[in-house]
Amino acid sequence: MAEAESGLECLEALRQQPPDILVLHRELLWGGSDGVLNVMRQDIAWSTIPVVLLGHREQEDELPTSPSMPVIACLESPVAPPVLLATIQKFIRGAA
Repeated sequence: MAEAESGLECLEALRQQPPDILVLHRELLWGGSDGVLNVMRQDIAWSTIPVVLLGHREQEDELPTSPSMPVIACLESPVAPPVLLATIQKFIRGAA
């Protein structure tokens, strides 16, 4: 598990060790999640990584809707760890 404080750090972590699932905050420094998602869309290996977006309720209208970017959920931030875990488990069960 890696943590990043900015989009640049997030992309570097993706380069070093692509995750099985990415939890990405919409307000991440350096372009927010949109900057990271745009770069991920351009790399076939990254474009299939499931993404859980964290943000505020009013940002739900702005969800990326690209079939090449599997955003599996958008949760209101701050999210309780059990809610995040349940979301990831639901995805894993559905993907199996």
